[in-house]
Amino acid sequence: MKTRNLMKPMALLLAVLSFGTVAVACDPAPLYEDYEVVDPGTLPENPLGDDYDPLEAYEDTVTIKVLGINYDPIGNIPPTYNGATTGPANNAFNDAALRYLNIELDYTSVLSSGNYETRLSMLIAANELPDMFVVNDATTFAMLRDNGLIEDLGTAFWYLNDNLRENFFLDDLYYPGLETCMREGKLYAFPSVNNPNESAQKLYIRKDWLDIVGKEVPSTYEELIDAARAFRDHAEEIAAHSQGISANDIIPIGITQELAAQGNNTASGLFNIFGTQPNAFFEENGEIIDANTSDEMKEALEALHGLYEEGLISREFYTATDAKVTNDIVAGKVGIMSGMWHAASYPLQSSVNNAYTPDAEWISIELPSRNGEASLPVVNATSLGSYIVVRKGFEHPEAAAKLCNLFYDMFYSDDAQEKYGSLATPEGGFFYSWVPIKLWYTPYSMDSYYRLEEVFEELWEAGFRIPDETLAAMCEDGYDWEAWYEEVANGEYGDIFNKLWTRERDNGFKYGYPYMQAIRNGKGTADMNTAEKSGYGIYEQTINPNGGYSYVAELSTGEKQGRLNVFYGERTPAQQVYGEWLDSYMDQYFLGVITGEKSLDDWDEFVREYTDNGGGAVLHQVNQWYDARQERVEGT
Repeated sequence: MKTRNLMKPMALLLAVLSFGTVAVACDPAPLYEDYEVVDPGTLPENPLGDDYDPLEAYEDTVTIKVLGINYDPIGNIPPTYNGATTGPANNAFNDAALRYLNIELDYTSVLSSGNYETRLSMLIAANELPDMFVVNDATTFAMLRDNGLIEDLGTAFWYLNDNLRENFFLDDLYYPGLETCMREGKLYAFPSVNNPNESAQKLYIRKDWLDIVGKEVPSTYEELIDAARAFRDHAEEIAAHSQGISANDIIPIGITQELAAQGNNTASGLFNIFGTQPNAFFEENGEIIDANTSDEMKEALEALHGLYEEGLISREFYTATDAKVTNDIVAGKVGIMSGMWHAASYPLQSSVNNAYTPDAEWISIELPSRNGEASLPVVNATSLGSYIVVRKGFEHPEAAAKLCNLFYDMFYSDDAQEKYGSLATPEGGFFYSWVPIKLWYTPYSMDSYYRLEEVFEELWEAGFRIPDETLAAMCEDGYDWEAWYEEVANGEYGDIFNKLWTRERDNGFKYGYPYMQAIRNGKGTADMNTAEKSGYGIYEQTINPNGGYSYVAELSTGEKQGRLNVFYGERTPAQQVYGEWLDSYMDQYFLGVITGEKSLDDWDEFVREYTDNGGGAVLHQVNQWYDARQERVEGT
């Protein structure tokens, strides 16, 4: 009976989706009906008091059924642990959970990341849910919530430690993400909420190519395109600086076929320069507009078509996956790409390391102005990742908070090794991605950026330099990094160095300082040794005061501004019905315009078809959602 009750709403959902596709394709029927925007309400009051211990162990062992994902280990994870092959079900975190919380994790399945969603869907359909699990999309979360399959975590919320509770979920930047999991004061998940400004796009440019063609670092869109034309016109000279490529391989601007994607190697930066982003919703004069049908989008498509016609983007970009563009970047074929704050580490670090591109030197710039007006990166008002949920009826929903607290303490606390010994180290069998129930503490990244930037500058000003013989030794296999850390920590500059957290020694200082020292000493990439080159990515993304995370920090503190994509959370009913068709129709038309297979003379027809076949209904309901959201904000 339970299985049939569950399958019925799932079947209905599939039927609605199928009907919507048929309706759109054959008989346009806009779904303009209003829909209920449920008030999330407010969290219940804290029932625990001020003296609650977030890592208090249970008196009796609590067994929790979970799912594991067998990600490839990173770091010095031993192949065996406790006499068996290491992995999610044989991970030091499991031992720590039992020892410190008296929680026993029982892995009902251990899967590859690619099979996780399929297995979870089967468990949902069979009504055999684990006690706690992770949901990776808002639609599945909403289905579980609406069918009464997951617990209210409103009380469990207060079991989270102070940092996760007060400085994360209850911070103004992150609270809207928590609110998407609430209905009438009940909380149905601990969401993974990212800093929305981390999606902000910068442009990354081959500085060595600019030097070859005699161009300065561009500060305007017009100068950017002028540089791209110079890359095209001097392709033979550029190719001569890399092995294995020819002038025909040179791609001035690299983009993938995924026009609506926000990440690295996408067209997002170019769209943002024109004030738009595919599938975004912007507020203008109190109303929400659909970026897909805006004047700015038309202008951006016209410009991208011009770049395509001029040969400034690949003639086959419409077949290019992210992996293809990445390979082109590493091979030395691409001169300009758009990416997020971490693009320097991936994919650009591999370009700098490539022996066949010995001169590769990448710099980042903020989106350049166009026609004398500033360009703003498009960022989401709230950025949601996965959802931690608890099966309805599980006796200890607060255990989800306790596991998140333990992960936080083992992964983020600077005294983790003192508390947990080898259990908190890779060598001791701890791998963060194997932990089944955890929250990434997003504010840590910004805190760490400020700390690293400050310590590096203080060390440099105090005169700390790495001797040439030490830099050479760092290039050898088996170099004892821990011994070097101890030498610096106990030496003349120890008072400054010891401000770094333990994890920041490996995640920042290890390669970042050798690279910073090299560039401040005037070295180009071709003159650096392996240890110095290997620090480009970590320095550029995490330490450079003009780099990737500094930009995120400035956007987060309001020093700089982005343009907000205001809609977030689960899809409206109209999006569930029409979204797939709208995405396909938009994608085909946009790609066609860029390549010249379709014409912007048909723009009005595209807008009409898009609007009449669901786009208008979607926009109507997004406006309803936005109005309800504004009423709640103004009422607080």
